[in-house]
Amino acid sequence: MSKLQIFLLSSIIFVLLLIGGAFFAEYKIKSKIEEGFADLPGAEYEKVSVSLWNGKINLQNVKLNTPLESVAEAGRGKKVVGTIDRAYIDGLHWLDLATDNELLASEIGLKNPQLKFYTTAVDSVQIPEASPQQKDETQAFFAQIKSLDLDEGNIEFYGEGEKNPRIRLQRFAFSFSDFTFDAALENDKIDFAEYNLEADSFFMAIEDKLHHLNIEKVRTENNHLIMKNLRFDSPLGKDAFMQKLEWRKAMIDLTVPEMILHNFAPQKFLKQQYILPLLEVKNAELTVSVDQKVPKNPEDYKILPTEALRKIKGLLHIDSVAVSNTKVTFALKTAKRENYGTIYWTDIDAGFSNITNDSIAFRKNSDLIARTRSRFMGTSRLDLTVRFKLNSPTFGYDFSGRLDTFDMRQTNQMFADISSLDVVSGSVKELSFDVRADDNRSTGDLLFSYKNLEVHVLDKDGKRERKVLNWLISKILIDQKTAEDMQAKKGEIDVPRDKKRGIFNQMWISVLDGLKEVILP
Repeated sequence: MSKLQIFLLSSIIFVLLLIGGAFFAEYKIKSKIEEGFADLPGAEYEKVSVSLWNGKINLQNVKLNTPLESVAEAGRGKKVVGTIDRAYIDGLHWLDLATDNELLASEIGLKNPQLKFYTTAVDSVQIPEASPQQKDETQAFFAQIKSLDLDEGNIEFYGEGEKNPRIRLQRFAFSFSDFTFDAALENDKIDFAEYNLEADSFFMAIEDKLHHLNIEKVRTENNHLIMKNLRFDSPLGKDAFMQKLEWRKAMIDLTVPEMILHNFAPQKFLKQQYILPLLEVKNAELTVSVDQKVPKNPEDYKILPTEALRKIKGLLHIDSVAVSNTKVTFALKTAKRENYGTIYWTDIDAGFSNITNDSIAFRKNSDLIARTRSRFMGTSRLDLTVRFKLNSPTFGYDFSGRLDTFDMRQTNQMFADISSLDVVSGSVKELSFDVRADDNRSTGDLLFSYKNLEVHVLDKDGKRERKVLNWLISKILIDQKTAEDMQAKKGEIDVPRDKKRGIFNQMWISVLDGLKEVILP
């Protein structure tokens, strides 16, 4: 046999061995996948195909009804139920996976995942304890995928024993580029270069089960996250809501037709770095309802915004928030009334700057500033500026504002209940205030110009008039000048903070204290 024949025969044998080895390797890989599914109770698939040369794995019609170990919460587990039409990996680097414990691939995808996650105790799913060697291997594992895609999916998350989902994401699609993570899937190890997402519906039940969040449409555009028709409200009516309460709590009803998070980076949010250059809220409506007939929690303590910022876990820094064409309503039912009294602000345009809990940023700028312009009770213009001192040990803030002409009878529903004063007539020419406040007290000045003012003092039940006192007020205490050029009267503000109530109550009570100082000196 000639050398050429020997070479050709050797080449043929080598190629046959290589092809045979490839088929054997593919057979072993398929066997490993089958073994993995066999070891995972309740998991099955219809068909699997493997291509060693192209680095491809493809599974068809995957069905899951299986408990998995939770990596996010110690002592808990997740039971996964659902189907995936197709799960695939393309461009897999077998050698790196086998030798360096690295998953490198050009694309991983899930087509039409229909999944439900149930929280369950780890003991009930009987997950074996990992050995020290396995733990070391887990920590060393690394994955990098050039493209990660999830298409046409629905995902629901349930609490233990719950029949209704806590979170539901419908008709969604995600895509990530240069997606990296380790085997523990720890948030600070997850990263990606670019992302796109779209969902036709997002639902989340709030922990108190009295409110829930619905978003009709979520999508990304030029790295901005855009939410359409956001609704945060209660599935209960006011009376049913209040009857559910053991202690007093506000009922929130918020609608936002459009909210935009500019340059939203979800990988930073996963690392608890809540950083945004701009948040836009457009055409929102907010109603806050409180029933004072529900008792206060004796252990309740309402913190001020600066204290709340400091309690946030992680880094928060939002350069600015822009609110436009918004309406806010405050509804209050007191012990004296059966119906809710309301005050409201329309046409609100507001800007908030330097919202942060970064102590390093405090050194450059320690003021969080909120400036708003609105129509009080839909008519009178109100300009309000609040300056929060982010580094104040007593969580201090200043607020000042000016309100132009309005009819004081408009505020009777709220004014009479809180102060036992009933405004019979009165026109305000101008109201301005400048207040310094913190966690302990509010002090400041109020200037008030009015004409034709007549008030009646009610008894403690808020019904019958106290005639003698009313005569004294109308004849002696209230200046009845009606001239248009009347000078404003000054009232001093000095009230302790009710720490069972929030900042808006403190601001309202402060202004009310100044008004009472003017009306009843």
